[in-house]
Amino acid sequence: MKTHARSILGRDDGYLEALLDDGLPIQGLTSRPSVPTGRAALMDVLDEFAMTPAGRRVLHGWFQVELLADALLVIAGDPETDPLRLSPRSLAGAFGTDALDEVPGSADDLALLPEIVGAFVPYAHALRGVGGVDTAASLAVIESCRSGFVSPSATRGAAGTGEPWRRRYDPWQPPLPPSPWEVLALEVGGADALDALTTEALADEPAALAAVPEDIRPRVAEALGVADPVVERVFGIEMRTAVRRLLTDAAAAGPEIYRRKGRTDTIAVAACLVVAQANHLVRPSGPMLVKAVTEHFGLASAPSTRVLTLRSAITGSSSWSGETRLGSPRYLTSQRRGDLVAARDRLRAAEVVDEAS
Repeated sequence: MKTHARSILGRDDGYLEALLDDGLPIQGLTSRPSVPTGRAALMDVLDEFAMTPAGRRVLHGWFQVELLADALLVIAGDPETDPLRLSPRSLAGAFGTDALDEVPGSADDLALLPEIVGAFVPYAHALRGVGGVDTAASLAVIESCRSGFVSPSATRGAAGTGEPWRRRYDPWQPPLPPSPWEVLALEVGGADALDALTTEALADEPAALAAVPEDIRPRVAEALGVADPVVERVFGIEMRTAVRRLLTDAAAAGPEIYRRKGRTDTIAVAACLVVAQANHLVRPSGPMLVKAVTEHFGLASAPSTRVLTLRSAITGSSSWSGETRLGSPRYLTSQRRGDLVAARDRLRAAEVVDEAS
């Protein structure tokens, strides 16, 4: 199989070996003869994939799992089509055209799809009992389209012209990775905030409804009423305070979130997920499945659009990336603060040693 795949792709740099060796299901996992029906069932499969070496290599945030799910549904095309089949024909129809433009995401997110979907193909085929030449052919299709699917930068037409979003394809250059200091600082809002960070626990404080616009105050109070008991029971008092802060802060920064029609309970669930992700309590950085959190609220799946909207209101970023940081210690519990403080102090100690040597 590997020899055949290398002859198709014309490369011998370990790319296929990495995909085919560690992109397979967890040992002991049985194949899935049935087609995943609905997004929730597909997300169950992707949760399992995210725990494999291949999944950990390409999925670096919950929204990248969502990105993969959206892409698989677009590739399948028909709701009745098996999203795990990933045949050469269906992949060519997606990667060889502009079909994947339908996937919600920023230009940088969409540029990751060849790598992410390519890593998932061997896993999906193993679940389906497909392999050998078929898997190699599917990977070859993705590889053949990679040169035309380079990092796109999204641009918008001139203001007021009504021109739609369009994608301009530029040669992809990987960004320089942030330094360890920058990674920590981004989580709390900058270098000064990182220097001043303590492990002090969040106080048990009431929600700041006075800061919320009066016309949406009843709806914010309703969301708080849904979130408070569940968050306290599942995560504790500090998380309840953090979720309260996020719900009221988001109302002050983006009141249209509450003015739109829609279920209030999904706002409460989304706020819990936003804060839990920021505190590394939910996968991929924490121990709990997203599905487990939503089930505590009686929902079958995550309100991903609400999650993005709330996070954007707090951070000011409209990106669809897998970023889960909120850029402020205001929403971090003492446990997460302690992890960051310990990491900060280790970096300081390492710098002292480097300077001494």
